Amino acid sequence: MRTVQNIMALLLVAGGFWYFYGETFNQVGIQGVIEEVRTDFTEIKENPEVISAVNKMNNEIQLLFRGLLQSLPEREEENQQVVEPPKLEAPSEQSFSVYNVENWRHSRTG
Repeated sequence: MRTVQNIMALLLVAGGFWYFYGETFNQVGIQGVIEEVRTDFTEIKENPEVISAVNKMNNEIQLLFRGLLQSLPEREEENQQVVEPPKLEAPSEQSFSVYNVENWRHSRTG
């Protein structure tokens, strides 16, 4: 299924490309198409409206990321709960285990 989608996407791109540059290809060949694509790309890149739109998108994305980064620490602080440490007592004559090593604690007199 993924291959069919890729083929369809490729056909759509090729059809769009042929729609815009097919006549140029028939008249002057591949070199003419390459030159026309470069010219069109340069015109689009230097268009003031395109430059303005790109700058506006860049600013909006930066604002979005700033907002996300500022909200993250607040959420972490809200989710943290203060847990009091348990009150532990040392065993007197009971066995206890540290790292799965059994020990006996009792007073030795001797």
